[in-house]
Amino acid sequence: MPFLRSASAAFVLSFLAAASATAETRALVLPFAVEGRDAPWLAEGAADFLGESLSALGHDNITRGERARLAREAGLSGQRWPLASAWVLAERAGATHVIEGRCRWQHGRWLVTVGLIDLTEARLHPEQGLEVPADGLAKALAGLALSLGGEAPTAAVQARLERLSEVPTAGLQAWALARAEPQIAESHLRAACAAAPAFVAARLELAELLMDRGRADEARLVVDDHRMVVMPHHADRLRRLGR
Repeated sequence: MPFLRSASAAFVLSFLAAASATAETRALVLPFAVEGRDAPWLAEGAADFLGESLSALGHDNITRGERARLAREAGLSGQRWPLASAWVLAERAGATHVIEGRCRWQHGRWLVTVGLIDLTEARLHPEQGLEVPADGLAKALAGLALSLGGEAPTAAVQARLERLSEVPTAGLQAWALARAEPQIAESHLRAACAAAPAFVAARLELAELLMDRGRADEARLVVDDHRMVVMPHHADRLRRLGR
């Protein structure tokens, strides 16, 4: 799979694999900086998708809900957090690492970079980046997650990342907008599922939304779709939906 090859196996940010042998790791993925293109949904969307990709690899990271709560408690607004504030909030949430990201639009392509702060060693690692075409954001984020994870994936994990890497930018955007605009979340989530039928995170969020609205039969249809590739970190949520 090309995107798996494009992220170096020797990447200095392979902290999760190395650290997990001696201690538990937990990462706070900050909202990404977005440059060169008007895409306000992308700051949170890229952070969420990188977190979803790390979870697919079996690594722990702070959820978007937790991240939003931390920001509210600290009185932070906007999509870019001061690094000092992020450091303090990450430690308060039990994180061992902070991940910063950037999506830069240049010459009709995206350059996606991530950098790592190891809070246990007070160490800032250099950035790593991948350049992809306009519809390759998911591929870049999944590839960088693999670099962050470090270890060569099993065949099953590689299949999960391959599915995630295939999510088109339209699907990623609709998923991100559903979280940013909860009043019309159902419409956005249906658009995300239509653009990326195998995108489990979007299907789960749509099913949970329908279940909360008392539309259980519709919710089960959403998660019973044969195109879904179930990932271990989704197991509890699927059980709550009766699957």
